[in-house]
Amino acid sequence: DYSPEITSLTWKKDGQSITTGLKTYPAVRNIKGTYTLSSQLTITELEEVCSKISCEVRHSGSAKSIEMKCPKNDKPPNLVLTVSSNEEITRTKFATIVCSIIDFRPKSITVKWLKNGQPMASGFVTSPACEVNGNFSASSRLTVTAGDWFSKAAYTCQVTHKGLTQSRNIGTSEGKKYKQRKY
Repeated sequence: DYSPEITSLTWKKDGQSITTGLKTYPAVRNIKGTYTLSSQLTITELEEVCSKISCEVRHSGSAKSIEMKCPKNDKPPNLVLTVSSNEEITRTKFATIVCSIIDFRPKSITVKWLKNGQPMASGFVTSPACEVNGNFSASSRLTVTAGDWFSKAAYTCQVTHKGLTQSRNIGTSEGKKYKQRKY
């Protein structure tokens, strides 16, 4: 609410006035003697204009500009698998497989681990998603015995985001020694 009545309202993209897709409703005087004004801008290409839109209001010789905050589009995660070095597996008798889940939005994901295609109920922990530059990242760590790691088992990190499931597999072949690699 404001008083006196607004003298101008301007929508801008990159500092330039917008003239299409606008609907500004007449100001309404409230019981307290102030005015309420509503203006609507229809955006058709959200990705192109996001965070470049502003609404500038002038009245009584002053001006205020508000930049619109747009929701960012959904972005599927990138998955990267890493495993402990062969030396560490031999020394500790355990292999740690890390599934890094990188640069996704929105925040909600579901992580499952599979061994030879079968869901695993335990042995892993998934960190909460953290926001970095408007995107989210998380990781899930699976710990298996050296014996399981050096068997012919294949391990799968399965991530579901916005109803779409992605998987990455890692494992040793024929029980051969494994060198640390990224997938």
